[in-house]
Order: sequence, then structure tokens, then C-alpha cells
Amino acid sequence: AFSLHRNRRKNRHHVDDAQLKLYSEILPKEFLHFGYFEDPGILPDDMSLNDVLDAQQRYAEIVLDHVIDQSRPVLDIGCGMGAISAMLQRRGFTPVALTPDRFQIAHINQKYPTIATVQTKFERLPVDDHRGKYGTLLNSESLQYLKLDLVLPLIEQLLLPGGRWVVCD
Repeated sequence: AFSLHRNRRKNRHHVDDAQLKLYSEILPKEFLHFGYFEDPGILPDDMSLNDVLDAQQRYAEIVLDHVIDQSRPVLDIGCGMGAISAMLQRRGFTPVALTPDRFQIAHINQKYPTIATVQTKFERLPVDDHRGKYGTLLNSESLQYLKLDLVLPLIEQLLLPGGRWVVCD
């Protein structure tokens, strides 16, 4: 462990997180959520990894069906490894991926270089730089990590009039 830590410190420019690497290899679609299973009665022993991958894809599609304004950027709050932001982009939206995790930001910047990223906690987002910018704010399995007393006042400030806040947690 000491040797790995020492070598990691030497190579600070090399951003590699073992957990992120494991997830990306086991879950090639790069989702960090459990998915949406249409049959909630299915037992874990009866599921395959492909069932989980399919459920993750279904979940993302269901959530993204609620994002409707293509004319304004979408802030993907707690974007994980960027899979949902990438889906948004493929659907013709302009996503902005937000996460405080430097490994996730580095992964997104490398894999999806055309997606804008913001590395910060949502509660610390500089409001003046983002005021009234977004047609949609998206929390996909990320609201649970936020301090609601700080977040709720930000929502109205960041959304354009008539904008939408999509939350699935």
C-alpha cells in the first residue's frame, strides 16, 4: 500500500482512481446508479450483469425523457462519470457536468472532451457565473448528497423562467 501511495504521489499528473476504474470496467456504460427494474419482484440471484446494465440504461432514459428544453444548457448535478451528460449530448442537449470529484472530472474531460465540466460542490457553485443560465437542472441519484437548506435557494436563481428541475433519487 505504501508503494502504491508513493508512486501515486510521484505521478500526480496521472489521474487514476481505482474505484472509478473498477466501475468503468464492470459497468461499461459508466452509470453509477442501480437502475430501474420493471419487475421489482425479481430476486438478486436471478439477475445477470446484463440485467443490471439494461436496468441502468432504462433508468437513464426514463429520467432524460423529462428533460425537454434543448434550447438552453442542462446542469447535470453530481454527474458521476458523465454517462448521463453524454446521453444528453447525443440527444441534442448542451450538458454541463458538475461534480466535486477530481477523478470524475478528469475522466469526463478525457472521455467526453466536448462536455463542459464544473468541479465544485453544487452548494459552492458561483451563482453570479451561472444565474439564469439553465433550462434544466438535473439531480440523478445526487440530491441525497446535497445540503437542502443551501441547495433550494440556488435552484430558482440558476433556472431560467419556466425552467425545470428534474430529480430522481
